[in-house]
Amino acid sequence: MENNHIVPDNVKSDYHTFIKWCIKNNIKEIGHTVAPLASSKLRCKPINIEEFSEKIFKEGSELDGSSFSTGGGRVVHRAKVIAKPNQNGKWFVFPDPIRESSLFIMSDMESPQGYAMCARKPLTEAVEYLEKSLDGLMIASGLPKRHPNEKYTLTVGYEKEFFIVPKESESRPDIRYLGQTVAGGYGAINQNLRGVYLTIPKRNEEALLADIVKDLAKVGITAVQKHLEVGQTGNELKGRQCEIVLKYADAVNATDNDLISRQIIEDACDRHGFRALIGSKSFTDDTNGSGINGSGKHTNLSIGKFDSTTKELTENFFETKEFCPTTYHENISVIGLALLAAMGRIWQVLDASISSRGNDMRRRPGFEAPIYLSAFIGNTSEYRDSVSQDRNRSVSIGLSGNKLELRTPGANTVMYYPLAFLSIGVAQVIDEITEAVKKIIANGGTLQEAIDSEYKRLREEVDHFIVSENVYELSKEEAEKRFRCRVPANTPDALTVFDDKEATAFLVKSGIFTEETVKAFKMVQLEQYVQRVIAEAITLSNMAKSLSNKTFKSSIMQIAPSSLAEIDPRLKKRQSYLGHLNAELIDLADASYTEDNENRNDLAYLIKAIKGIKDTEKSATKTTEELLPLMEKTRKVYEKMVEIMGGSEEVAKL
Repeated sequence: MENNHIVPDNVKSDYHTFIKWCIKNNIKEIGHTVAPLASSKLRCKPINIEEFSEKIFKEGSELDGSSFSTGGGRVVHRAKVIAKPNQNGKWFVFPDPIRESSLFIMSDMESPQGYAMCARKPLTEAVEYLEKSLDGLMIASGLPKRHPNEKYTLTVGYEKEFFIVPKESESRPDIRYLGQTVAGGYGAINQNLRGVYLTIPKRNEEALLADIVKDLAKVGITAVQKHLEVGQTGNELKGRQCEIVLKYADAVNATDNDLISRQIIEDACDRHGFRALIGSKSFTDDTNGSGINGSGKHTNLSIGKFDSTTKELTENFFETKEFCPTTYHENISVIGLALLAAMGRIWQVLDASISSRGNDMRRRPGFEAPIYLSAFIGNTSEYRDSVSQDRNRSVSIGLSGNKLELRTPGANTVMYYPLAFLSIGVAQVIDEITEAVKKIIANGGTLQEAIDSEYKRLREEVDHFIVSENVYELSKEEAEKRFRCRVPANTPDALTVFDDKEATAFLVKSGIFTEETVKAFKMVQLEQYVQRVIAEAITLSNMAKSLSNKTFKSSIMQIAPSSLAEIDPRLKKRQSYLGHLNAELIDLADASYTEDNENRNDLAYLIKAIKGIKDTEKSATKTTEELLPLMEKTRKVYEKMVEIMGGSEEVAKL
């Protein structure tokens, strides 16, 4: 393919020119690629290039719905949803050799009436909403207009963490089907910097990371950093945690790049004999299932003037002199503080938008990414080298002069909706600043006086969640008191904020969302949560069943190994691994087998009951109140059996 993986902008506007480019580059199939609300990955249904008509090129393709039976046959239910190509999005070919004949077009999914049916379009509209607010502020401040090629936007740079484990780890059902473990043991080391973080990778790890960076570059995504992270899997799976840092881009394209890079990472890992695990929490560190190993997606944010041609930030409004105060030593402008204030106002909504089953396991007191809103302004000489800063581990956001780092999203959290909510929130704060500037200047004041006044007002508003002390180990009760916000117990609890019309009024005010679409967002997230927990419960139940059978057979074998060998000759081969077993082990294994069978029966009953509930909110309640506690009980039985058998490596031999 002559290493050409991106469709040039001048080819996107004409169908015949586009088809010629595809033929020249050996493209066999083309598909509109969308980011559904209920997915952490891109979705596409490519069609043969001969079927890709000019109408599909210009208007998009209609997506099929589910098939249903009728009169002894089956027909396809027309979904009446259109995936429309986005001229500003990326049209690309994945670098993996198996995928190099397929072209993917970033598209927006819409209803026939033009309503957004995907996660991507609301962010596009929200960023435009923010741009109008910034235009208003520039005019009120008497600053020069932007060039036609420039736009005011939210810029985003993602730090992507993920685990790599050997492909043979897929023998575990949870790794194969869920991309994370549902049970585990202690890690070999704790989370620390010495001897782990930024160490030189092994050759096979280095080769993998280098390959990922090369593949990203082929589709126009720059990785500004690659390295090992502190997470590790211990002896159980022999895995390591890695991180790829993507260069910033405007919010929509940056989030497109985030999803595209996920597929590239998975493809490269597969070629190198690894499995990529991009779950929020992949491993258990302790018997309570709450340890430290987890992957996040740190989201670095700024607001500024972005050149659409060069794809560069030409001015960062966090540092613009005209917006900086004169009476404060903090090196941040009123625009940066507006973003921080917006987060404070909409935190419960923003937090709910990034909640998920994986994040429930990862974000709690004692984790790197707390569930409450706290901020560290680590840009002053007093705190820059402070021990209490602790690399901002005690805060969920770090404001460091020219950017804001949001630490709470999990690695597989798709950020279109959270960034849309945030863009709307900060736009409305900027509107307040604009009105204040107009009023003060109209009354004979200066722009600097207006900026100083607004900075002081907003700084006082956010003061209660600005920290310089270590709040890493705060309990739920302490956090709620300290930061004046409610800490949800889980995702369903967090999502109740979308029932609060006052809390979501800022979304409806923008005109981008309605009360109905806000409610729909909540219900989709709830449904995803319930289905994820059910998938984990089924997998855990099956794993416990398999292990308890092996444990039971192994313990019996010590009593009558010859008889068992006659029933199943393969059991005789396991005898060498069972010499250390004793009577106590036999009793425990027998008890675990019995208890586990009871738990599995209860799990099966509960799962069936939850699936039969048509009301999503009721099924979510039953999931959190009954299914999760029973899963925890089953997990403890499973881990006890692993301990009885001498650890996961001994279990693998069975």
